[in-house]
Amino acid sequence: MSDLTGGAGAIGNGAIDVAAVACRNLRTSFRGSVYMRAPTLLEAVSEVEVPAGRTQQFWLTIHVPPDTPAGEYAGTITVAPQDAAPSPLALILRVHPFELREVQGVSLGMYDQLWSATADGAWLRDRFADMRGHGMTTLGYCGGLNGTIDLADGVARVRFDGTSRFEQVMEAYREAGFPRPLLWLMDGDIWAWCGEQAEVGSAQFEDLYRQIIRSVLQQSDRRNWPGIVFQPVDEPGSYGHRPNAAYIERWAVESRLIKDAGGAVEVDHIPFSTDDPRLKDALERALPFIDIFTQRFSTRPIWFEPDGWWWGNMKQQVAEWGKELWSYNINDAAFFPELPTMRLAYGVFVWREQVTGQLLWQYQQAAGNPLNCLDGSYTDMMYRYPETPHADIPGGPSLMWECIREGVDDLRYLQTLEHAIERAEADGRHERAQQARAVLTGLASSLDMEQLRARNRYIECRWEETATDSSGAGTVGGSFNIPNGWDLADYDRRRNRIAYQIVRLGGGP
Repeated sequence: MSDLTGGAGAIGNGAIDVAAVACRNLRTSFRGSVYMRAPTLLEAVSEVEVPAGRTQQFWLTIHVPPDTPAGEYAGTITVAPQDAAPSPLALILRVHPFELREVQGVSLGMYDQLWSATADGAWLRDRFADMRGHGMTTLGYCGGLNGTIDLADGVARVRFDGTSRFEQVMEAYREAGFPRPLLWLMDGDIWAWCGEQAEVGSAQFEDLYRQIIRSVLQQSDRRNWPGIVFQPVDEPGSYGHRPNAAYIERWAVESRLIKDAGGAVEVDHIPFSTDDPRLKDALERALPFIDIFTQRFSTRPIWFEPDGWWWGNMKQQVAEWGKELWSYNINDAAFFPELPTMRLAYGVFVWREQVTGQLLWQYQQAAGNPLNCLDGSYTDMMYRYPETPHADIPGGPSLMWECIREGVDDLRYLQTLEHAIERAEADGRHERAQQARAVLTGLASSLDMEQLRARNRYIECRWEETATDSSGAGTVGGSFNIPNGWDLADYDRRRNRIAYQIVRLGGGP
């Protein structure tokens, strides 16, 4: 890879990452047994073996330095076979004359159990730097407080001494520059500690619980942590949890106590009404204390409550309550290269649906070998593959992870144009502002949601061609895309139109 040069300067090849796309056997659904050999992992290798009759995909990531002058930059990619003449390929990059705004007002993140974290902090810093480098503005941390709770004269306080996992996570989170509060999926250790001191449900128990939450929030303020959103339990509305009365009751009580203590409360996968007696009473008690509802987009009633609650009326109800709506697992928790889904989810979908959060489960999760998606009862989640020295595999990002960053960049373009429109209107440039708004209106209306509702339950991709071969095995072909009226090139075409409008308005941060 050569340097990229133009009339205004140069971008050195040290700013260009070249990766070979490696294929893995991936399940096509979360728990299904059907799998496919699919392009997945980006390996930063200088040489790659390509068997005869095969094609090899490469992925280039260009890190344009912030002070790079606008203009076109040209360079050469050279493919050098071992026993043939090198083949030069021209590369032209256009640098726009504006800087994209950082995402404002939206929590974009991944849940993470931090399953192999070490205590020295470097592992966390590298992990969080990768998330920030891919546009994430929050983290769904799964774990306990793991700190010391001191009890003196009936008052409980949390003491952080640098050794607890939660404190290490929050310090690394702050240092990484995450701008939005961390979402904390709690593991019940605070509830358990309070239960050791007082009878669950007693006034003393509830006072202790509130004191601990207040202590955590006070230390968050003193340490300049970006804030905390509390998720007391996971998916209290799911059918699997409903037989567990203690779990449902704990959710309702913790939601109230956290809110009493001044915390922000989130819940995922919950209906807004139900006739199920296992959930009904707790649901009605908890709903007033919820600040953020995290729901899975669906084109029909949600899987955990088929009584009419679906994305459209949930969105309307949340707005009427004045609460926040976040989106979660937009493709039904599949880990498969549904690249348009990943890009749409973290970009145009967030903007069009006006949600204030987008999350996926999860950054890294493996049932066994992270390079073998088939050795567990459900799919692995490897948005970044870990380095595996014994297998001579350097690890690296997945294609899905890179397309999530493309989606975040789409959102940054959209928010940058909206900001430029506001400035133009304030300056009296109403005609150009109106023309730019028309572009945004056309973009929103160009998504064919009726076609999506007719063919999909979630925002998953569909193959253009499906068939069965002579052996009875399924085959697929053609494009792999969301049935929403956009072809695969429309994402870049529409981004270019947005960029053009930003330039016309003299936009930027």
